[in-house]
Parts: sequence; structure tokens; C-alpha cells
Amino acid sequence: MTLEEYFGLIALGLPAGFLLLGLFSGQEKAKARQSLTNWCLAFGGLSVLLGGIAAISHAKLVATRGILGALFIGLPAFPAGLMLLLLGGSTKTDTEGENDGEA
Repeated sequence: MTLEEYFGLIALGLPAGFLLLGLFSGQEKAKARQSLTNWCLAFGGLSVLLGGIAAISHAKLVATRGILGALFIGLPAFPAGLMLLLLGGSTKTDTEGENDGEA
């Protein structure tokens, strides 16, 4: 795996993040969006770390199902999770404080 392939797979996550953000937008889907964001950041972060180590050390990886899953699903999942986190907004709403100033 070269560094160009590594960053190319990571770049695939940007459009995927916008797509997921569109699918999980709105307050009614906030809990599902938060769960998806956590999964993308956890699995993707681990895949980015392991893939980066393999790319920098020029390791010859054997194409097993685990390696393919980590590279082709995990690498794009990390930037997709970042897009969901940064552009998705807060999942917590302040419903109790809306009427505090009114008598």
C-alpha cells in the first residue's frame, strides 16, 4: 500500500460523510446519528492508525477479509465520522430553558 492509496481511501470518506449527514439530519434521528458517529470514529480511527503504520513502514499486507474491511471500510469511515461530528450539530437540546424568561 502506498501513501497515495492510503490518502485516496481516506478521501472517499468525505462524500460519504455528507451523504450520511443528509440521511441522519434532524432532531428525531439525533440518537442514531450519534451512534453512527461514534462507530465511524472508533473503527475508522483504529483503521487509520493501523493503515498509516502499514503505509509508512512499507509492510506487505496479505489480503484477508479483516485487512480488506479495515482498509476499504475503516479508512473512509473516519473522515465520514468527522464530518458527522463537525457538521451534524449538537444532539442535546435545551427544552427546559426555553421559557425561563417569561412570567
